[in-house]
Amino acid sequence: MFIRLLSGLLLRSLAGAGLLAGGLALDALVDFRPLPPVPGIAALAVLLGATVLFRTTRELAAAGPGRLVESGPYHVVRHPQSVGFQLVLLGAALALASPGCLLACGPTAFLLWAAYARFIEEPALQRRFPRQYRRYRRGTGFFIPSIYFWSLQLIYLFYRLRCGLELRGLARVPRSGPFFLIALHRSYLDPYFMAFHLPRQVHYIATSVLFRHWLSGLYFKSLGCIPLVRSRADLRPIMTAFQLLDSGGAVGMYPEGARSWYGETACEPAVFKLLEKRRVPIVTAELEGAFEHQPRFFSRLRRSRIRVRYRVHPPQDSLRLVRDLMRRERLWDARWRALGRPQPARTAEQLVYRCPHCGVPFRCRGYDDGRLACAACGSSFTLLEGKGLRGLAGVWSLPELEKQNLAWVRGFEPVGLRIAGRLVCRRTSKPEIHLQGLRRLRLKDKRSLRPGALVLHAGGLVVENGLPSRIPYDAIESVLVESNSKLEFSYRTGGEQGYVFFMPPLRYTLFLQHFLRLKAFANPYARYRSSQRDEIRPA
Repeated sequence: MFIRLLSGLLLRSLAGAGLLAGGLALDALVDFRPLPPVPGIAALAVLLGATVLFRTTRELAAAGPGRLVESGPYHVVRHPQSVGFQLVLLGAALALASPGCLLACGPTAFLLWAAYARFIEEPALQRRFPRQYRRYRRGTGFFIPSIYFWSLQLIYLFYRLRCGLELRGLARVPRSGPFFLIALHRSYLDPYFMAFHLPRQVHYIATSVLFRHWLSGLYFKSLGCIPLVRSRADLRPIMTAFQLLDSGGAVGMYPEGARSWYGETACEPAVFKLLEKRRVPIVTAELEGAFEHQPRFFSRLRRSRIRVRYRVHPPQDSLRLVRDLMRRERLWDARWRALGRPQPARTAEQLVYRCPHCGVPFRCRGYDDGRLACAACGSSFTLLEGKGLRGLAGVWSLPELEKQNLAWVRGFEPVGLRIAGRLVCRRTSKPEIHLQGLRRLRLKDKRSLRPGALVLHAGGLVVENGLPSRIPYDAIESVLVESNSKLEFSYRTGGEQGYVFFMPPLRYTLFLQHFLRLKAFANPYARYRSSQRDEIRPA
């Protein structure tokens, strides 16, 4: 391995020396005028190139023979040695103030390195590491960093300067080989928080809703995300994850499968089967402050500190690891609630859709100062950091508040409760395509939105959109809430299949999700019929 490294560096050095000599000869032949001296830029280019070469050589030597290197500079581009030599040669040409050297060490050297990498290095690596290199090549730029790298660096710079970011345990993350990366999902930006400065690209299992628009679909595909249809049992992302792991990749996932409303942890048993099917290391990321930074019910970002801690575990009981993550998070929450700091509560009436004091539903309103006021009894509550709600009876944690709300929903028998909004109801043989799928269908649904209402009764609901149609609760096949304001559910009654896209007032969104899932599936967390998703409690 050492001889191969030394010989490669020697050949590139000889090629670089030849290019410099050719450039000086070109100067003497054509009689170019010398360039203006720029010693600072020349020194910077040489220093950057030497640093890249040093780190590249160190990564190759540390990996040893028979391994595909993906960390360090190889995490940024596929051919960092060529980039390093290119920078050194450009710095040397600028230091010599030679136009001929700049021409030889600029486009000529670039074409030389590109041809060598494309027609010699990459075919050899493809033959040596067929599956690994194919996966690595898809997510890493040739000479220029990929969208994955630029996205992480820009977002990291923003959070480092504005909010403060603390990363611990990065040195423990495996630099080669397959592993799972798991965490509890509290914020839209959790995938970025988890991947900052990791030495490897992480392929996340993400909802197919992110791929509806062609531009967002192109972006998330370039990030290496794996689309998952959440309205039914979907095996395709599981098979894709197995292929990535078998080729030495890293797969990121959330046991809940979506951001949580109250900080609860409800998981599909299939998630634990997936984690235990491949006996690879499991890396857990503990995200402290993600819920307070951007809770699901709040659209804007708050300026709060984010702390990420990584722990590496050998293949073991994944359920125990998730319970351990929950236990640590609840300890943090208890400490944050004890400080009594308010958190903006505008749109938090989605969580407190039933007043904890008087029990009257849909009369609370949230404000930016953290206050929630009930118009029925005049009670006032304060939303606290640490997933807490302070009222007349003390401080509740939000999971405790959720249990109270669910207990009320289980016993709630509506008598013609009418919820007005905008909706579209379609009859179709493939409602799952409308729930999770194509952009063309989604645009058609949005254009067709009309004022209407859902009327809830004890045995079913009535969709008022032109001609009213009655749907029994046991005919509902799947219930989803997207973007906190869009309720989508499909149904099958007799020989008819259909789909409803409903945009209610915000204070009804979470209630409708809980109510319809309890009535249809007897489980407030299940997304579709036969789903076994349920709350996972700490041991």
